[in-house]
Amino acid sequence: MPPSISRNTGILATLATAFIWAWPMIFIRMLSYDFDIYTQSFYRYLSACVFFLIFSMIFMRHELVRAARNVKLLVVPSLLVAFFQMFNVAGVYMTNASVVGIANRINTLFIVLFSYLLFSEERRVIKSRYFIIANLFVITGIAGLTMGATELDLEFNMGVVMVLIGAVFWAAYIISLRRIVNTLEPLGAFPIIQFLAALVFLPIVLVSGDLLKVAEVSIQTNIILVVSGVICVGLGNITNYIAIKHLGSTIPASILTFKPILTILFAYIILGEVLTTFQLLSGLLLLVGCWIIVAKVVTRYTGTEMR
Repeated sequence: MPPSISRNTGILATLATAFIWAWPMIFIRMLSYDFDIYTQSFYRYLSACVFFLIFSMIFMRHELVRAARNVKLLVVPSLLVAFFQMFNVAGVYMTNASVVGIANRINTLFIVLFSYLLFSEERRVIKSRYFIIANLFVITGIAGLTMGATELDLEFNMGVVMVLIGAVFWAAYIISLRRIVNTLEPLGAFPIIQFLAALVFLPIVLVSGDLLKVAEVSIQTNIILVVSGVICVGLGNITNYIAIKHLGSTIPASILTFKPILTILFAYIILGEVLTTFQLLSGLLLLVGCWIIVAKVVTRYTGTEMR
């Protein structure tokens, strides 16, 4: 594939991921009134697994079989994404969708750090002066949004702590995908990763959750549960895999830093969460940083050395 087409494919996949992943915090918050952390996590991942397993069996059977034969490659990512999910969902339960949508962007910093340590080809992007300037804007915006989100009571602090722990697991998960996307097709590997992640949740749900809760809630709630799994866990991961395959791990993670703005907008419309002027100004800084990444870093990512 020509470099320009590959780059454009990666950018489009990243933007699609940003829109899709603006929704999970909204859905998790809505489901928190009926489900505990582990039960909703199990069913969301199971829904994604079943849907894409059927899809892959029909349209990508060869890739699915090939991924199954390389299941050892998928064990570590499955564990990492399961732990991320548990800590991230716990953060939503302890605070609100907007705060978590903002705070979990800290994973960008961990992804950059891990990429710098592990992948020499990522270092020219990280060392770019535009990338450094952009991340200063992003970090300042995230810090301002987080500090101005709500009163700093114990519950809020614990929610942010949970999200930060989850961010470490997510960054490690993203880095672990580098080998996979270059070896296996995403639609072949994804259902197996999510199946293994669901298996991680299962014993925890049996001890601390409620598998029968789905029979007690409304049809509308179950629809939200399944749709949030298929689209947010499923489709979002697929588009993210494609982005990583074409752009590496650092650039998609950086572009995705503007995702909290969408989450904040959707949380306001659907959940009635309101931000202060200080938060909005901080969000503007974050958007400026993302624009610099897209305009000055991604458009220059053509295989030539960055200045």
